[in-house]
Amino acid sequence: MSWRTSWGVIGLLWLLTGCPGGGPGDPEGRGDVASVSVIPETPVVEVSPGEPATVAFVAQITRADGTVEESSEVSWSSSNLNVGEIDGDGLFTTTDLTGGTTHVRATYLGVWGQTTLTVVFRQEVATDGAPAGSAELFDGVEDPGSGDEAMLLYPLDGVKIPRNTPQITFMWDTGPVCNLFRLRFRSEVTQVDVYTTDTSWVPDEGLWHTIAAANAGGTTTLELGCLAFHDDGAGPVADSDVLVPDAPATIHISRLDADGSIYYWNASIGGVFRIPFGAQQAEEFYGLNNYGHCVSCHVISPDGSKMAVTYDGGNEFMGLVSMDAPLDDDQATIPYDAERHGNFKTFSPDGSRMVSSYWGTLTVSDTNTGDALYDLDLDFLATMPSWSPRGDLLAVVMIDEDSYDPSWVASFHGSRIALLDVAGDGTIGTQPQVIVDAEDGSTVYYPAFSPDGAWIAYNVSWDTDGTDDSWNTYDDPSATLRVVSADGTVGFPLDATNGVGHLTNSWPGWAPQPDADVQWLTFSSKRPYGYLTSLDHNRPQIWVAAFDLEQAAQGGGGDPSSPPFWLPFQDVATNNHIAAWGPN
Repeated sequence: MSWRTSWGVIGLLWLLTGCPGGGPGDPEGRGDVASVSVIPETPVVEVSPGEPATVAFVAQITRADGTVEESSEVSWSSSNLNVGEIDGDGLFTTTDLTGGTTHVRATYLGVWGQTTLTVVFRQEVATDGAPAGSAELFDGVEDPGSGDEAMLLYPLDGVKIPRNTPQITFMWDTGPVCNLFRLRFRSEVTQVDVYTTDTSWVPDEGLWHTIAAANAGGTTTLELGCLAFHDDGAGPVADSDVLVPDAPATIHISRLDADGSIYYWNASIGGVFRIPFGAQQAEEFYGLNNYGHCVSCHVISPDGSKMAVTYDGGNEFMGLVSMDAPLDDDQATIPYDAERHGNFKTFSPDGSRMVSSYWGTLTVSDTNTGDALYDLDLDFLATMPSWSPRGDLLAVVMIDEDSYDPSWVASFHGSRIALLDVAGDGTIGTQPQVIVDAEDGSTVYYPAFSPDGAWIAYNVSWDTDGTDDSWNTYDDPSATLRVVSADGTVGFPLDATNGVGHLTNSWPGWAPQPDADVQWLTFSSKRPYGYLTSLDHNRPQIWVAAFDLEQAAQGGGGDPSSPPFWLPFQDVATNNHIAAWGPN
C-alpha cells in the first residue's frame, strides 16, 4: 500500500470516528477540553536542495469555560511522510528533496485539531552554456504574446501522464530572436526554473521525480520564456525583453503509477520490443527475424503468459509462444513451422481460448494444446476480433465480400463493428449486434475492449478524395480514434488525442490495469514528436493518451481524452506500432 493510500485510509478512519470519547464536554477521557488548535495555521515554507525547513508547531487547548492554554502534553502526527517528519515536541523538519502538503495533527485527551502545512520545492537549474546571471537577465520587462517568443513543441498542452513516466524531453523552437531560454514549472508545491541556450532539456531522474511525485493528482504549468542576449566581455547583456506566451502549457500528472509493459512491433527490424512502463530503455523481446522470418501482428494473453504472433507480414503462419521463453521453440504451443494461418487474434479472459481471423473466417483454438477447435459459422466475413474482459462479448469487424481487397488482408471499406454473444461455457454466438454502422465513404476497424469491458476503442478512416484511400486500414493517413460504449449507446471521437490533420492515428490498445479514474490508451501515430520526428519522415511511433472514465460516463459531456505523450525510450529512427500493453 502506498503512503497516499495508507494515509487516505487513516484520514477516513479519523472522519468516521470523529473526536474519540464523544462530543465536547463528554467526561469519558476528555475532562473539560472543548477543542484543540494547531498553531501556526496553514503555514507555507520553501525548501531547496540542501536547504530543508523547520516549523515549530504549538497545540492550544480551549477549555469548556473558554480559557485557552498551550500544552506540551499532546501527541503529534503528520499525514505525508514524503515531505518531512514531526517529533514529539511539535517540531516539523521538512525534506529538501520535494514539495507537497501534509496534515499536522495534535491530539490531547482524545480530542484533536489539525492544520495543513504546504512545502514548496524551489530550484534553479542552469545547463552548460547558460551564462552566469541568467536568472537576473530574466528580471526584465515581460512581453507576452508578441509573436517573437519561442514555441513549445513538446510536451503537448493539456497532456496527462502517469506519475511514474520516467522521462520527458522538453523541446521548443527558438523564435526569431531568442538565444537564451527559461522553462518555468509552477504549481502550489513546485517552483523550478531552468535556464539553457539549447532547444531541448531533459531533467535528471531525481528532479523529474520531484516534479512528478509532488504534483501527482494535480497539475503543473510550464511556461517557456526566452530573450536575446550577448556577452560584452564583462558579462551577459539582454538585447530584448523577456518573451513569453499568452498562457503557459499545462501538464496533468495522474495520482497513480502505470503498470505493466508495452510490447510493440518494430517494423524496421521485424520483431517485438518491450518497454516496462517506467523503465529506462526498450528491450528486444521476440522475433527480430526469428527463424529467418519477420514477426508482426502480436497480442498478449490477459494473464501475460502467452503471446500469439503472425509471421511474414501478417498473411502467413501464426505462432503461439511462451512469454517466459519466447525464443525457445520447445516452449511454443504453436511453433513457426506449424501449418496454422491467422492474422488478427484475441484471447479469452482466462487465456484458455483464442479467436483468430484469416481471410474473413474466425477460428476458435485451444491455447493449451494449440488445436483449432472450430470455425465460426457466420453468414458474413469477419476480422479483427476483440474479446471482452468480462468474457460475455466478442467484438468483430463485419465486411462485405465485395468490399474486400483480396490483395491484402487489411484492405476493405464500408465495414461495421458488431458484437457476438459469448455463453457461460465459452460458446460464441453467430448473430451479430451492430454497434457502429457503416457510413458513406468510411471504414471502421481495429476494435479493442477497455480493461473494464465498458468501452470499445476503434479506428475510422474516410475516403476524403474519392481515391478509396480508406481501403488500406493498415496505414491510412486519415485514420482517427473513436470510442463507443459496449452497448453501443454512447460514442465520441477522441479529438484531443487525435490532434489536427492526417496523422495516421491507428491500432488502439489499452493498459490492462486501470487507474481509479483514468485508463491509458496506446496507439501509433505519424505526428511530430518535437523536432525529432516529423510527418516528412513518414514514421509511426507509439503514443499514449489518458481516457477519463468520469467524463466518459457523462455520455456526451465532452471529450474524455487528453493530448497524448510519446512513449519514452523508443527508437525514433524505426517504424513502431501495434502496441500491446501486457501485465508484465
